[in-house]
Amino acid sequence: MCGLVGYVNYTKDISNYRHIIEDMNNCLKKRGPDEDGYFIDKHINLGHKRLIVIDPKGGKQPMEATYNENTYTIVYNRSNI
Repeated sequence: MCGLVGYVNYTKDISNYRHIIEDMNNCLKKRGPDEDGYFIDKHINLGHKRLIVIDPKGGKQPMEATYNENTYTIVYNRSNI
């Protein structure tokens, strides 16, 4: 199973605090030793640790999609249950 971390602060620019999300993500290395990814923005930081079981190329995270000129970013863990 993968690991997800993140935090939001709408009153402060947290884009320079990448080290915090990296430290949080590194605490989850046993949950996803194969790959990690980050989304760092002004008010939100997301991290993902990945255990590659299926779709090695298509499952890289964070995932981004653009719709109607807006870009959406997510980290998630897919369950086949």
